[in-house]
Amino acid sequence: MLKKVVVIVISMFVVAGTAYAGSLWGSYKGYPIIKITSNGKTINMPDVPAISMEGRPLVPVSLLKEIGVKADFDANKQTVDVKVPQNNLSVTELNKRFDSIGALVAYNELGNVITEGTAFFTNGFVVTNYRFLLLAESFKVYVSNTGKNIEFGNLDEIVAFSDPGVSLIGFPYETDNSLSISTKKPQKGDRVYSIWNEMNGLKIREGVILSVELDGSFNHSAENDSGEGSVILDEEGNLIGVTGVWSLFDEDKWKKVIPVQKLENLMKNANKFNKEKK
Repeated sequence: MLKKVVVIVISMFVVAGTAYAGSLWGSYKGYPIIKITSNGKTINMPDVPAISMEGRPLVPVSLLKEIGVKADFDANKQTVDVKVPQNNLSVTELNKRFDSIGALVAYNELGNVITEGTAFFTNGFVVTNYRFLLLAESFKVYVSNTGKNIEFGNLDEIVAFSDPGVSLIGFPYETDNSLSISTKKPQKGDRVYSIWNEMNGLKIREGVILSVELDGSFNHSAENDSGEGSVILDEEGNLIGVTGVWSLFDEDKWKKVIPVQKLENLMKNANKFNKEKK
């Protein structure tokens, strides 16, 4: 996607979308408020909402930042400079990340399938959501890009780390196909890619970060319907988090993204423990 720079001389509104009559969502200074969504997720503005004026929708420029568009307002010149971000990852580069992400199938002690989800490889571990393996005796990870079907058994004996509080669990596994971990902290408006497993293979969706919490968790517009287990990459293809049950004990944090820093701490502690054992 080519970068486009547009200079718009306006007060603080950009015209976009389709207007609906009436005041279904309330009113602002006498004008009907318009609900704005991105990939099905509602975008809430803390101060000035989108409105309908004379049958035309008016959207605040500041709202563009919520969907990854850079918009800088020069109050002196009464000018807004809008920059549409460039898609940094090609289809080929994104496809390479599929070498490090697979479909997980978990089994009970009778060999029956009890759950399916997503797993990924990074820094010498295979990682997935804790809940996927809560009652599992074994699991397999099928990586469609490489054709590998990797089996893991005796989970209690080989587990490297497990934290139900952030719903992450990992097992030692060395592979050349490993996701790199981002060193940048996620920021509101950053472009992200969500990758997850469905019945017929891996899926990917592009979006932006909508909000970042003090604890490091964040919401994004690329979330899929199931949400849990999605691998979240930044615009350079590096791992920045895992969508899942951020806390098994806090329903308000359901399906937020577990920041990669939480995973890094778990892996570091596991490696330290292994060194001390040796």
